[in-house]
Amino acid sequence: MEKRRSTEFVLVLAALLLTGAEPASAAPQAKGGASGGLDAARGVLKEFRGRRFPPKKKLEFCGLDLNSAPKTKSLAELPDLYEHDPCDPNILRLRKNIVVARHPEHWCDGVIYYAPARNLHYVSLEPGHPGRNPFYGPFEGKPWKRLKMFEPKPAKDKCRFAVYLVADDIDTGNPDPNLLDQLHLAPEPIITEKDLLEYDWDRHIMKLAPGVKERLPSPGVWGIPFLVIADGERCYLGAFWSAGSSYMPKTPIIYVGISPGFLGSKNSLQIRPALVKAAQDARGDRRIRKVLESLGFVKPMKAVVPQARKTADSLDAQLRTSVDFSHWARDTTFGQAIDDVKNSVNPPMRLIVFWKDLYDNAAIDQDTTIGMDGISGVPLGVALKSLLMAVAGNPGQLGYIIDAGVITVATKDSLKEKWQTRVYDIRDLF
Repeated sequence: MEKRRSTEFVLVLAALLLTGAEPASAAPQAKGGASGGLDAARGVLKEFRGRRFPPKKKLEFCGLDLNSAPKTKSLAELPDLYEHDPCDPNILRLRKNIVVARHPEHWCDGVIYYAPARNLHYVSLEPGHPGRNPFYGPFEGKPWKRLKMFEPKPAKDKCRFAVYLVADDIDTGNPDPNLLDQLHLAPEPIITEKDLLEYDWDRHIMKLAPGVKERLPSPGVWGIPFLVIADGERCYLGAFWSAGSSYMPKTPIIYVGISPGFLGSKNSLQIRPALVKAAQDARGDRRIRKVLESLGFVKPMKAVVPQARKTADSLDAQLRTSVDFSHWARDTTFGQAIDDVKNSVNPPMRLIVFWKDLYDNAAIDQDTTIGMDGISGVPLGVALKSLLMAVAGNPGQLGYIIDAGVITVATKDSLKEKWQTRVYDIRDLF
């Protein structure tokens, strides 16, 4: 018994030292004070434990208690919300009738999923986590009144240029571009052409009216997804981002809360390319440029003046022919530039592009922007090499070979194989 009291007293003294409390209150009293002093010391120890190990916070979402609610991470266990994709039974997709929303005053805290057919709703906290956060629920009834928010209505495209916050739980590190049309948006856009003062197309810097930046929610580690819309067409997915995040998104990003000095104005935002270099840069979407040009925020591109094609009989002579591609711009698509190269000589150059190889091994397709300014007065062969270097962003990634008067463009790793050109007579098939 004495040994137990001694051990307990030592713990109490340690607690007193750590908390900075006066040890006199824990000292045994002269008269029958051993037990009284120990009781006082136990009280101090209990207080110390309370400070050192505080009770877990109540798990809630906008006043909705989640502690006692069912919890699951498996989408297969949520038939109210998810169903098998008819094209691929191994993939689960959100049912089309599900209403997805976020609380306007707690946008970054979680996502609400309401199943009208069952009149049930679920909650998923901390949206955007790539490991997929657990779902809590189901809860009975519509969530709007219970969570003190207006019932969300489908977004209506009232503006020609708009940036909408996305309600869905999206992994920006691995977004699915095929689901762009299925995303659920906030009822109102967060940025429109009415908020724009200027748009620097080369650097994608938006100068906004005073007070617009204050609307933006503060993103967490996983960012806040947004969607850019031009004339009602959904163009690309991006994310508002935190400079303190170490996650690598594959979408364009807008940093929130960093020094705006290099942007030229405290009311400016820059849409930056994805942090993952292999990701396609969607910012140069021609639909967006067309709208911004018509609104007067971006200067129209120079009209392309058709050039007389120079006659060259052999491929070698074609490659030495001086060409003019001064109409090219950084947002010119790779497919358009390849067509220009083919048709710059007469007869047109016999040029083949292995598009699947470029897409699979270099994340390049016909809509990828070339990222270079126009050039003129150079041999066609030099222009082609410059084009391949610029669009890849890596001098050693793309290349071409010449075989039997045909130029084949592909990644250099693929070109290491021996290509053979064969001609087959297929007239009997028609």
